[in-house]
Amino acid sequence: MSTEARATVWDTILVVVIVAVGVYALGLVLAGLVLAETVFDQMGFGLDDGGISGDTARGYLRLVFGILGAVIIGWMATLVPVVRGPLRRREPWAWWAIVAAASMWFVLDTGLSLALGFVGHAVFNLGFAAALGVPLAALRPPGPELRGSRP
Repeated sequence: MSTEARATVWDTILVVVIVAVGVYALGLVLAGLVLAETVFDQMGFGLDDGGISGDTARGYLRLVFGILGAVIIGWMATLVPVVRGPLRRREPWAWWAIVAAASMWFVLDTGLSLALGFVGHAVFNLGFAAALGVPLAALRPPGPELRGSRP
């Protein structure tokens, strides 16, 4: 396959989703507690739902949100060049790498949320999973290439 490939609508949508997740993550870094006190509380997994009060607990939670946001930003910064390069050239390993990473996140994060009783957060994850999953499904390598690169 040529080293130069044209982006399809699905490639573009996937990059937009990744950038949007990065912006969300930046919000966690800059204003994690504000999100937890407003948006997350309304969705059933914020500070009130966790019984979090007191300056020490809130300060620690700010740290946790900041770290989480930073990790997500790093993940998204890695995904953009993979999507714009090898995935756009339809190299099967790139599709598998993104699907594997997103699947691990979804299963672990959603499973933990459900196990701890935070159904609202599990439902929240469905939106992210759908936003990533729909374009990834559309970009799925066909036939034998799904099992890996041809020799």
